[in-house]
Amino acid sequence: MRMIPNEAQKAKMRKDGSTLKYMYGAVGAGRGIAAGGVTLMVCGAALAALVSSAGAAQVLVMGGAVILPGALLTLWGTAKQKKRDDGWVQAYMAGSGLSETEIRQAEAEFGEPESMLLGFAGTGKQDLRKAGFLTAHYLKLPGAEPRIYRVQDLTACFFTEKFLCPDGGYAKAVLLYTRDPEEFAYFEDVTEKAAGDMIQAVAAANPSVITSPYFIYEDREYDAVNQREEVVALHNRIMAQASE
Repeated sequence: MRMIPNEAQKAKMRKDGSTLKYMYGAVGAGRGIAAGGVTLMVCGAALAALVSSAGAAQVLVMGGAVILPGALLTLWGTAKQKKRDDGWVQAYMAGSGLSETEIRQAEAEFGEPESMLLGFAGTGKQDLRKAGFLTAHYLKLPGAEPRIYRVQDLTACFFTEKFLCPDGGYAKAVLLYTRDPEEFAYFEDVTEKAAGDMIQAVAAANPSVITSPYFIYEDREYDAVNQREEVVALHNRIMAQASE
């Protein structure tokens, strides 16, 4: 998915005045705890209705045994999630290595007309929460990880069908490299169409980005999938020479 968000979508994503906070809140233990509490209350209410014919005492027992704990779990989970969400700036700073000024600058740029959403799913509410975005100077990758890259720091973004997964198998994937060979990202089980949308957007924002997993430069063959350090070093060298 690659799309220019409309104003209604941008407004939906500015939860508490922050799109990045909205995206950061897509996951969290508190969210699961609160959902479990709500489920418990619903079940308790249903059970209470079943025993209502037995008298008020049985209903009160059911309420105390099931509904009350469910309510407490909901309150605890909601508070836990809020505490997590309120730390979104620090989370993005830690995950990205960027200053608070740059984190807020990336968010401000998302509000500009040229910014776009990137993702590997659709455009529903949950899809938007788990999407990434691309602005003039920053890339926030799709997914829940709070990480933002400077567009100028990107060196490669390509699709491969031969990504070696941690479990030893192979998968289709999108790989993203930066000037630092230790700072990279990947997305497994991505369709080539969805990958192509993201790659095209990144390459348009930074034309120096390598978009092929295999290429030849100065009579040397490069395998970007398995030679990350060599590919990053090549890109850094070329860019250094171009700036001289």
